[in-house]
Amino acid sequence: MPVPASWSTFATALMGFGCVLSLGGCLIDRGPLPFPVDQNPLVDTGVDAPQANDSPLLVDVIDVGGLDAAPNVRDGDAVDAVPPDASPPVVVGIDLGLGSSCAWLSDGSGKCWGWNMHGQLGDATRNDRTTPVRVMGLSNITAISVGGGSANEHIHTCALLTFDTSDEVRCWGDNEYGQLGNDTMVDSLSPVRVIGLSGIWSISAGGRHTCALLRGSGEVRCWGDNEYGQLGNGMMGGSRSSPVTVYHAGSTSPLNNVSAITTGEAHTCALLSSGEVRCWGRNNHGQLGNRTTTNSSDPVATVRLEEGREQNLTSVRTIAAGWNHTCAVVGSDAQVFCWGDNSHGQLGSGMSGGNSTTAVSTGLRGAQAIAAGGMHTCALLMGSGEVLCWGANWNGQLGDGTMTNRSTPVPVRGLSGVTAIALGSYHSCAITQNPTTRRPEVLCWGRNNVGELGDGTTMDRTTPVMVMGP
Repeated sequence: MPVPASWSTFATALMGFGCVLSLGGCLIDRGPLPFPVDQNPLVDTGVDAPQANDSPLLVDVIDVGGLDAAPNVRDGDAVDAVPPDASPPVVVGIDLGLGSSCAWLSDGSGKCWGWNMHGQLGDATRNDRTTPVRVMGLSNITAISVGGGSANEHIHTCALLTFDTSDEVRCWGDNEYGQLGNDTMVDSLSPVRVIGLSGIWSISAGGRHTCALLRGSGEVRCWGDNEYGQLGNGMMGGSRSSPVTVYHAGSTSPLNNVSAITTGEAHTCALLSSGEVRCWGRNNHGQLGNRTTTNSSDPVATVRLEEGREQNLTSVRTIAAGWNHTCAVVGSDAQVFCWGDNSHGQLGSGMSGGNSTTAVSTGLRGAQAIAAGGMHTCALLMGSGEVLCWGANWNGQLGDGTMTNRSTPVPVRGLSGVTAIALGSYHSCAITQNPTTRRPEVLCWGRNNVGELGDGTTMDRTTPVMVMGP
């Protein structure tokens, strides 16, 4: 994650619609965790802190900086540790959405590129960009989350700003459903402040809604479209243009002890400090994982079947939501489980078609991070830095040099030393370490019709290409 303060030596997960914070990465020390450290299944106290002289996370691709993730952000993210004295500014994290990509840098600035019809790049225009441009008027950015669903008309972006004694969320782009959180439904080409929030730990932007995780209590606030109950406030329908509290099911007590959040197109999931998962919102494909296809405005437990018996999914280390599917890294062997829509093999179970209303294993173990895109999924493996992807591939978003859908994981070609991954609706990105310069580089692949790969072209790529500086 970015900018101020020192880096903690633990690993954790991060959300957003595309990527989550990698387990082996570092998260900036932003004060008390939203849960007790000794109860957090994500914390690996055996992870060594990266050293300033050998950190693989110094990116200078985009404006001498470059790419992915932060504490909870959406549609794909991952974060890299940057020594506090790093200069010039380098990329700390990246998040991807529908046709657009954003990164935040170690100096607290933000850069975005790709589709900009709704002003979601934050440069006060509606012009698409094939290379990164600066988000106007923001500093002290410590996370960016890019929204995006299957529909083209409601794209927005949000940023978490962290100051010495306070923090705030700014959002921009489409606001038809109040997803900018500024108590209006007026679109904005430049960032506006979300009202009524303080003590923010992380953010995640979904299709037409946004959520924030609060520090200390581990409570969750959401705003925007609530057609399917994705705001989690016990009501379904309408929308909210300012944050509302997510409650325990059938209770007036706020859902708490949440360690991470992730938002899909119209559903939301939370990872509890106990290692269990709670989801709410749209459930037409079983993306809530509670063995039904009934929408829920209350958080429900994600389950798995063990020898035919239903039990809550436990020992979860990180989660990520795609359009209509959700995935998690589980247990000491870091096994990947997924649930929900499997129309293109995005659950990685070896089959394509249908849905799974409970968590099913992909058989993949040793995952350091997991990211879910529109209808594809990728995992970063521990130790090797290898990335495996599966699901829809008609734009080359699996990065295996083909456009063939895959129902089992396949390796992304030409990648090594990967430290973070992030997925958008139809494209993917990774941060890698250059073996010669030992400086990270940002590489992307998949659909590029509006410049979302950041390579200065609008050509789709079936293998990774480098993001260009502005």
